[in-house]
Amino acid sequence: MNTTTKSLWKRILEWSRGVEHALTAGPRVRAGVGFAFAFLTVCAAVLIGGAMRIGIHPMLDPIIGTLLFMVLFALFVLATYVAVPVVRILVSLVSWRAFLVLAGLVGAIAVMSSFFFMLIGPFALVIITLGAAAGGLVRGGFGDASRSKRVVLVSLNVIVFAAVCVVVSRFASRGWDRHLVAFVADPVAVEALTADDPSQPGDATVRTLTYGSGTDARRPEFGSDVTLTTEPVDATAFVKGSEGWRMKLRTWYWGFDFGNFPVNGRVWYPDGDGPFPLVLIVHGNHSMEEHSDPGYAWLGELLASRGFIVVSVDENFFNGSWGSHLSRENDGRGWMLLRHLEVWKAWNEGSATPFAGKVDMEHIALIGHSRGGEAAAIAASFNRLARYPDDATVEIGGGFSIKSVVAIAPSDGQYTPAGRPTPLEDLSYLTIQGGHDADVSSFAGARQWRRLQFTHDGDFFKASVWSYRSNHGQFNTVWGDDDWGWPFTLLLNRKPLLTGDEQRRIGAVVIGAFLEATLHDRSEYLRLFRDLRTAAAWLPEDDYITRYQDPGYTILADFEEDVDLTTGTTEGTEIDGAGLAVWREELQSYRKEGSKRNGVVVLGWRYEERDDAGGKGEELAGPPRYAVTLPDGTSGERSTEFDSVFVFSAADTGDSPPLDDGDDKGEEAAAAEDESEADERAEEEEEPEPVDFTIEVTTADGSVASVVLSSIRRLVPPLPSRFSKLPTEGWAWGRAWEPTLQTVEVPLAVFSDQIVDFDPSSIITIAFVFDQTPEGVVIVDDIGFAPR
Repeated sequence: MNTTTKSLWKRILEWSRGVEHALTAGPRVRAGVGFAFAFLTVCAAVLIGGAMRIGIHPMLDPIIGTLLFMVLFALFVLATYVAVPVVRILVSLVSWRAFLVLAGLVGAIAVMSSFFFMLIGPFALVIITLGAAAGGLVRGGFGDASRSKRVVLVSLNVIVFAAVCVVVSRFASRGWDRHLVAFVADPVAVEALTADDPSQPGDATVRTLTYGSGTDARRPEFGSDVTLTTEPVDATAFVKGSEGWRMKLRTWYWGFDFGNFPVNGRVWYPDGDGPFPLVLIVHGNHSMEEHSDPGYAWLGELLASRGFIVVSVDENFFNGSWGSHLSRENDGRGWMLLRHLEVWKAWNEGSATPFAGKVDMEHIALIGHSRGGEAAAIAASFNRLARYPDDATVEIGGGFSIKSVVAIAPSDGQYTPAGRPTPLEDLSYLTIQGGHDADVSSFAGARQWRRLQFTHDGDFFKASVWSYRSNHGQFNTVWGDDDWGWPFTLLLNRKPLLTGDEQRRIGAVVIGAFLEATLHDRSEYLRLFRDLRTAAAWLPEDDYITRYQDPGYTILADFEEDVDLTTGTTEGTEIDGAGLAVWREELQSYRKEGSKRNGVVVLGWRYEERDDAGGKGEELAGPPRYAVTLPDGTSGERSTEFDSVFVFSAADTGDSPPLDDGDDKGEEAAAAEDESEADERAEEEEEPEPVDFTIEVTTADGSVASVVLSSIRRLVPPLPSRFSKLPTEGWAWGRAWEPTLQTVEVPLAVFSDQIVDFDPSSIITIAFVFDQTPEGVVIVDDIGFAPR
């Protein structure tokens, strides 16, 4: 080794020793850490404690919350010092004061905010590092320090300060929308509805009032200013397991216990003789101190102007709080709706209220949001029972004429009657979901949609509407675009969202049309749910995915009946496949974990047409296909008449089929890779192309006709969501998208141009032929026929 090399190594060694010395915790560094901890504590107290709604007074709540945080902080400091003597040895390595402060900080945050508890570690590390570096600079002696120590301290301060600035700017913004798939209008021309826009006000003059206990000390509209007085109800049976000092705090706050829940509601009603259909709206879980029921005034006023009596039901006393949450209460939320219907029945039959003889009790709808969406379904299910499924000593008291249910971003399964999923039958059901819902991030309403059964013919139907850029809260003006609440709002990615007015316009259009169809018997609005493109002029520009079904459907295969992949649901239906890379049946899953409890078939293919010289694909007899052969006799039913439609539901999974060489990486690639990589890939990929394929029919005489899917409707590609500003979020939400089924209706008349004297009743086989897109994986469900 020459002299120059030795000199270089000597300098590197000396520099590294200088760095080591610079990073050694001395008195000044420890003092800096102490200041950093103090700063961190104050920030946490203001962000978490100051944001609490104690319920004393809006001006006093932040002060009390901050003081409460500091009290908890001090108690954890004391507990750590007294109960863990061994830490005195450990803290001597840095600073016992710093260790105690950290213990108090972590303990207080863990009690008051479990989500912030997960983030405090990385954040605290940055703050401590900045404090240590700053302490070395400002506590004197910097000029006397070695050159290497000064360089390290200055560099560390600059780097950490820059990192803090980047983090602050990131979380102070509304986020980003670079993951969004650009909106592409469906090129297929569809005739618009001739009905009036249901999101526009009607001709009726709207009046409003409130009803309630008349003794509510927190809310004058249900207390001293109430118009109509109601008697409280005993909800004790529906809040079992909610006990202890926290429940005493709730009783103190509200002024009543579980045995005296008030029947409170805000009413918007048309000025006229009626009778008018009755619509109840119920909110979901939110901070009980920030009342949720006023948030549906936009919908109440609209519907009342169009001839409905609308009630926004107050169930804030079922909601959670910083100090206490009820357990197993969602059945109680549904049960409470039936208690409101009892009140309305009495008012309609009596003579002492403005509603005597003006309520059409034969046409009732329930609307619920979030947990309220599940509660609306629970109420409709309870309505047909005499006794509470979990305790037969409790009478339910239903029997009302509930015609329809609307579930906005509903939960599902938070309550299971007798341990089973909530059943529904023979009513109309609409569920609405947002693709950027950061609260109910998976389409839970699809499970209740599947469970709704039609046992006989009737005017009922079920529909679902999924909007790409809608969130959870903007259907309620109180909740807004903040799906998590302060201070978690800082972590939310809100840039991709529709505006609140745009999102509520979606709600006004689809809910208004649904109630016009189900309560006002305006059947012209059914086309909107069969094909939402007919209402495109009324809706904001966004990607929508919809499903529809009614009792007139003849289902050949819904993949619920058995594990035989070669048979369908209707007896005698036969299924065959050829050239497929993937062919299996499974229960459709959420984006991360859990099942939608909906059986589907998964079909994947790789196909490239052969050229004139043979080339790729020559070994195939034809493109991959999945064929359904109708059972004998089906062709003579009304479901295959000339004006009927072939119907199915489909969704592009965004996966690729397995490679021919046996490589497993393919159709489950996004799940098999690291979640963060899948998330980044979803953001950086070019705009995906929609999957396309051919629908082919064969008649009894061997004639064949076909139509390309994209000539009927565009199947939207995978639409990724980004809920937060965190570097990666796959650990919390799983995949960046959740395949959502779209109902497709193919008019049988389109095949008449290809077959002379085409007779739809002669169809014996319908096949999906995957000849349009080189490769892909789709899920398919509910294959059958329906009247036009």
